Parts: sequence; C-alpha cells; structure tokens
Amino acid sequence: MPDTVSRSAPCPCGSGKKYKNCCFEKDARARGVRKKKSTVLIAGGVALGLVIVFGGLAAYIGTLPGPYDDLAKCLTEKGYKMYGASWCTHCAEQKALFGKSFQYIDYVECAEPDGDGVIQACKDAGVEKLPTWVMPGNEKVEGMLSVSDLAMRSTCALSADAP
Repeated sequence: MPDTVSRSAPCPCGSGKKYKNCCFEKDARARGVRKKKSTVLIAGGVALGLVIVFGGLAAYIGTLPGPYDDLAKCLTEKGYKMYGASWCTHCAEQKALFGKSFQYIDYVECAEPDGDGVIQACKDAGVEKLPTWVMPGNEKVEGMLSVSDLAMRSTCALSADAP
C-alpha cells in the first residue's frame, strides 16, 4: 500500500471504513512501522523501571543512620528529655537540627490532641516555654540548644562524621 493514502480517507480495500480503522495497522506492520501503542508501552516500562530504581534508592537511604544517632541515643540513655508542641516553630527547628536522628530523642508532645492547650504531664514537669530540655537532676533549659551544646552538657560524644 502506498504511503500517500490519508488515514481519514476511505480504505482502498473497499470495506467502506476509513483507512485508519481498517488496513492502516496491517500496512504499517508490512512496512515495518511499529504501532504507537508499543512505543507507549516501552516508555511506560522505562518509567516504571525508573520508579522502582529510585524508590529502592530512597528506601535504602531511609535505612542509613542519621548524623546524630549516637548523640540522640546517649541523651536519652542519660535521661535528657525534650518537651515541645506540634504548633511550636522553635520545636520544629530543634527537631530539624537532629534530622532523622530525632527519632531517638525522648520527646514529650505537650499539645493537647485538639491543638488547644497543654497536656498535664508538661504542666507537672514545670514546662513553661517550648521547647524545654529537662536534664538529669530536673535541670531545665528553655529554648533551642545546638547539638554541640547538648553534647557538651551531657558529655555525650559527637561522632566524627557529624556535620
């Protein structure tokens, strides 16, 4: 079949159908032209492969230790506790300093579940400002503390590869 037949023209085979709905695919295969569907399938397969590779990479990165894991674990072992609230911007900044290592910090959420008010445990601990670090001997330090300050106060070591 010559390439000059328009896809929307009547099919030359006489079926009465449009060429694109009748013999177009058969003629394209005879000429060695792949269907657009196979190109879409290949592109979809490549995209799926990339999602799997990058998803696996993200999962692997998620298993890597945080830069302050040892410090955070040491603080918790020594009785350091951070009191904060979900709505407290300085608390969020304090958590961000530790990054994923914050999961090892003994943390008390002071916000009531509805976000209004402070839970009784924080009042009982004498927490007046957020964030508050409560240290052994019930010493309290209000406000954000750097990781190096916490390491110095606690005598917990900062790992050599910590930022």
